[in-house]
Amino acid sequence: TEEDQTIEYRDALAFPIFVPQMNNTFGSAMLGDCFTRTLDVNNTGVAGFVDTLYYENIQGAGVYVSGITINGIPATINKTVNVDGDTVITAGIGSAFFVANNNGDGDGFFDPTEELEITESICLMDCDGDRTSLHNISWGCDGRFCETVSENDFVEVGLGAADITVDQLDFLTDANTGYCQ
Repeated sequence: TEEDQTIEYRDALAFPIFVPQMNNTFGSAMLGDCFTRTLDVNNTGVAGFVDTLYYENIQGAGVYVSGITINGIPATINKTVNVDGDTVITAGIGSAFFVANNNGDGDGFFDPTEELEITESICLMDCDGDRTSLHNISWGCDGRFCETVSENDFVEVGLGAADITVDQLDFLTDANTGYCQ
């Protein structure tokens, strides 16, 4: 007789491996420009899946986040300000969002080979303010995070020459160029 005292291969690898990738195709922004950027999160694990994720964005004060959708579904977000003046945006991601995963089976879990899309609507509000962001995806058990993966982003600004227009002949001018100088 043969007796195997080890766990099976698939059980040994039954944990999710999440890989985030930022897709910010807007390019350079002018002051007041609003656009979207998408964080794609793939589960590249062999057999691991989750039923809940925790999303966090630590956004520099130069960029305003007006809303977030997850797989096209509007998400409820919480906003706080940290000691550096950055906005900390958090959202719980559960099975209601996972049923719409790309390459998904609609079961409400974030399974291997599935992709989650987190789309943020953002606006450039301050040329001199911090325009960086740190996006964290965390998961775990019993209210504790066992693992976190992160992705950075930076909103580029366009540089240009002033485009002054005269509104009236009484020397009132509009010198709002829209460009960061």
